[in-house]
This record gives sequence, structure tokens and C-alpha cells, in this order.
Amino acid sequence: DFICKKNGVKDFAFKTIAAAGKNATVLHYVNNDSELRDGDLLLFDLGAQYKYYNGDISRTFPINGKFTERQKEVYNAVLRVNEKVIKEMKPGVKFIDLNNKAKEWVAEECISLGLISKKEDVSQFYYHSIGHSLGM
Repeated sequence: DFICKKNGVKDFAFKTIAAAGKNATVLHYVNNDSELRDGDLLLFDLGAQYKYYNGDISRTFPINGKFTERQKEVYNAVLRVNEKVIKEMKPGVKFIDLNNKAKEWVAEECISLGLISKKEDVSQFYYHSIGHSLGM
């Protein structure tokens, strides 16, 4: 919040989420009271308001600056899906179609990571969507 305010943010879209360890997997965790432990991940989800528009971003970092091998595997799987979605973004492509492709790709990655055995189980890990609109 300090950096945002220092750069001119007047108001926030919502209370900043800073979740560590097991709480980093809780959607919209707001207690922000997790102890930072070596080997854990820290998730930031924050949003700023500008001229009545709200935008937000989420990022995950290793607390000690280095991913474990397993964390790196999962992070890279998510990154691959993210890059595929960006590559598919073109005029005329519908958000729902991008989201459906992303869900399919996440399922494939989860299977290859041994997190699920069948694609139908992907909702354990992919229960949100690729994002949301900004603006009018």
C-alpha cells in the first residue's frame, strides 16, 4: 500500500491481500496475519482506483527468494498457461472461449503434475477465471 500511495494512488479497489504459506491458497484471504516462513510462498492481491476505475493484480513470490523444485514446477505450469492465453488474445475472441481454453490447459498441466487424474477434477484448482474486464 505504501508504494501505491507513494506513486499517487488515492484509493484502493479493495483491502490488499498478503497471504503466506497455507493461506496463500485461500481465495480472498484478508486476515493478513500469516507468519512468513522460509520455503513458503507469499501471495499479493491488490487493487488501485484511478478516476473511478478499479484495477487489480495478483503475484506470488517465494519468501526466501528461491522456489523449491515443486513450487517452480507449479509456477512454470501456470506461466505456460498464462502465455498461451495471451497468445490467443485477438480481436473477436470471446472471453468465455479464452477462459474455457485456459481451463483445459490448466487441467492438462495439473494432470502432468500429478495433482489430478482426470480433467473433470480441475475445478479443485481452477475455480475462478482468467480475469475480469476493466472499464466500460
